[in-house]
Amino acid sequence: MKWLCLTLGIITMLFFGYQIYWDVSRETSGDEVSGRNPPSQTEPTPERGFSVKPKLADPKHIEINLSANTIDLWQDGKIVDTLPIAYQAKEGKWFQTPTGYFRIGEKRERHVSSLTGVIMPYSIQLYEDFYIHQIPFFPNGEVVTSAYSGGCIRLEAEHAKKLYEFVEKGTLAVV
Repeated sequence: MKWLCLTLGIITMLFFGYQIYWDVSRETSGDEVSGRNPPSQTEPTPERGFSVKPKLADPKHIEINLSANTIDLWQDGKIVDTLPIAYQAKEGKWFQTPTGYFRIGEKRERHVSSLTGVIMPYSIQLYEDFYIHQIPFFPNGEVVTSAYSGGCIRLEAEHAKKLYEFVEKGTLAVV
């Protein structure tokens, strides 16, 4: 019984599918592709709820490549500098650096971590409690030597300062 229902279903789909194709293809001219909407109905437009501006159209943005451990600084369509990442969270951890499209939030030359109380110089907010900053240090001045990161991206001092000076609040960051 199952095979009979399945066979009849397939035959019906093929027959009606062919009929629909035949009806549509007879109504279109030879230049159009049968059964497809005209291009004007498929283009992404603001009227249809799409953004027509590419996400990377900002004249200034940064691209963070977690696989290559680099941050590219973009200005007017060109990479003006590439900064090495010193540390990042280990892959597969719940506190891993989030990926996606973000706008830089707050910037602080001397930010104190809400998680560990360490001082994070040249902090740039990527998303919520995830920051890009210089390798942190304890209030007594001792540098954090651990490669542990709670999801933040750590940079050497000179690179953190360069990035801090390059971005502004609202700068696009792609991770």
